[in-house]
Amino acid sequence: RNKAISDTYEPGSTFKTVTLAAALRAGVGLRKTYAAPDSLRFENGELTNYGGKQYGTLSVEQAYALSVNTVFAQLALDIGMNAISQQAELFGFGSNVARDFPLPASSIYGVDEMDAYLQAWTGVGQAITLPDGRFFGPEMTPVQGAVIAAAVLNGGVVQRPFLVTSVGGELSEAAQGQRFAEEVVQLSDETTEAAEEPQSPKAEASEDSRGQLAEGEVALSADEAEQIAGCMRDVVESGTGKSAGVSGLDIGGKTGTAETDAGIDDGWFIGFAQNADKRYAVSVLVQGDESSEASQVAAQLISRLYSQA
Repeated sequence: RNKAISDTYEPGSTFKTVTLAAALRAGVGLRKTYAAPDSLRFENGELTNYGGKQYGTLSVEQAYALSVNTVFAQLALDIGMNAISQQAELFGFGSNVARDFPLPASSIYGVDEMDAYLQAWTGVGQAITLPDGRFFGPEMTPVQGAVIAAAVLNGGVVQRPFLVTSVGGELSEAAQGQRFAEEVVQLSDETTEAAEEPQSPKAEASEDSRGQLAEGEVALSADEAEQIAGCMRDVVESGTGKSAGVSGLDIGGKTGTAETDAGIDDGWFIGFAQNADKRYAVSVLVQGDESSEASQVAAQLISRLYSQA
């Protein structure tokens, strides 16, 4: 079973890239500042920073690099769920983003029924299951994460991914990269069997209701894309994704650690890598671990791709 294209998962803080994009489109600047306490309290719950940290006052750009939940929760409430939902759709949520292989649609569940608490957590990228079983918030495929990162590097233009098995009769770099990724997944499965999650019961419904994403959808202006790319570089250079850095390459990304209903964390890294000759978008999900592990796996994958030149 290829989990990268078969299932949807809670994206954690990688979804802050969608919230940031929506904020830029709504006119919020990267230098806008917010108080960054350790937690925010709502009528029916509390939203906290990872590790219970407080940061004083931060700009939006700084909060993205450090992945500060309390800032992005406030940002989400300021711009509203409609803006975030519309931006997610521009990136391909709710659609079949793949060109030639089956893929469940990534979705944001319960948008019209969210109170402030649920909106705040959605803007952070954390889905919430209420005691009555209702599920709210985002879920996405790993492929969708790569589509978002690629759109940032492509100047805001979304391209639908397709499979390539060979180039000029030789095994393609994409296929070789997939082989390496499968090795990593196999290792992860062997060492974290207890962390296995069941497939989301929402994925099938998403697939049934999806439409086709328009080829060349413009999710961002070129300027907005460049601003986000700069923020993603900050994540790798000085933020939560430093483990993803590879010498000699321009790398940007966003980390995420999603808390799941199974009681485990899923570690994410989505991002891009480029030099003068090649550009790649990557998306890594490590079940049962944190974003630091996903960043390390991303660095290994990127190194392998560029060593095949």
